[in-house]
Amino acid sequence: MEATGKFSGTQEQWDSFYLFSLTISLALLISALASTGITPVGRKYAGRSLQKTNKRLFYYVAIFLIFSIYALNWQYGFYRVGVGRDLNLPFGLNAPASFMVYLGAPMLTAILATNSVVKRRLVTPSALTFVAAASIIAAIVTYSRATVAVLMLPIVMGMYQKSKEINGKPQPITGLLVAMVTAVVITLVSVSLIRIAIYGNSESFSVESLKIYLYESIGLFIDRWIGAEGLMVAVSSPQSIDLLLQMITEDPAAGMRGIFQSFSDSQYLNLFLDNMTFLTLPGAFAILAFSGSLLVAFFGVTAMSIVGVSLERYVGWIFRGQHSLQFLISASLAYHFSQMVFPLLFIPFIVQVVFFTTLLGLYYADSRRN
Repeated sequence: MEATGKFSGTQEQWDSFYLFSLTISLALLISALASTGITPVGRKYAGRSLQKTNKRLFYYVAIFLIFSIYALNWQYGFYRVGVGRDLNLPFGLNAPASFMVYLGAPMLTAILATNSVVKRRLVTPSALTFVAAASIIAAIVTYSRATVAVLMLPIVMGMYQKSKEINGKPQPITGLLVAMVTAVVITLVSVSLIRIAIYGNSESFSVESLKIYLYESIGLFIDRWIGAEGLMVAVSSPQSIDLLLQMITEDPAAGMRGIFQSFSDSQYLNLFLDNMTFLTLPGAFAILAFSGSLLVAFFGVTAMSIVGVSLERYVGWIFRGQHSLQFLISASLAYHFSQMVFPLLFIPFIVQVVFFTTLLGLYYADSRRN
């Protein structure tokens, strides 16, 4: 489904592909083993939710903010997949606006989800419905099918983990399965219909176009191998440290004219539609492979792992016990790495995660003291 560049399947290309795959996997394994047993220490106030403080005010404000953010994104499109924004804010404010749609609102959803489990000691159908509805709405307003995997699933997994922690035994996952299957079906159908309407024309809703989107949606579960396909592009293209540095410092405004897009032979290169942005996704591993050096790939992945583990530990320190929030940020970090196109966007992403997490943490601390 993604482009593979000049990869023709020669023995040399496969050898290079497997060497980089092995090196990257080894770096991930060593990093995972090295981080085992490292637990966050420090404050514990955040894991108790707002049970004895002004939780009612937080609850209503959070609900209002979540759906207001999604409503504004539907109107102005700060963060949408494949479609440009309709409103350019001054002072670079589109970046934090996009962050609030992509991760800010889900973070609030995660906190509310944990509070619900703490209050009722289990995962209730109403809480599952709320998280599923927020996930589906997020998918619709962003034109993205990924929200079920990177938003709903980690939040719900965190809810079940919290329930197990409170009760000492796991809760039956029947509700989880029903909610996930329902959300997946509604999301795939809704987003496919939106994409047909946005990307197509007056003849879009034909039987043939519906079949195409149906087969594509089903194929997502077996055909979506972005990391592997990006690596195929890298090993079949010119490789050098200079090229890697160019990709790392590349301006995201390059869009479809970016370095990777030219190497990938993307099917999107000839689609210059008004307000449309189609990109083939290399992922961070493929970008590192453009260096042509196994050492650069190994230490690059190790550095990524250090950043990821450090962020996870920081969130765990600020919000101990808020499993849904921790799982959500971990999943979004993994999603950001695997879908990475322009590395320069990674820095503001991390800064915004740390800033918003700290801001929420300070509110929790103040609530606890009051």
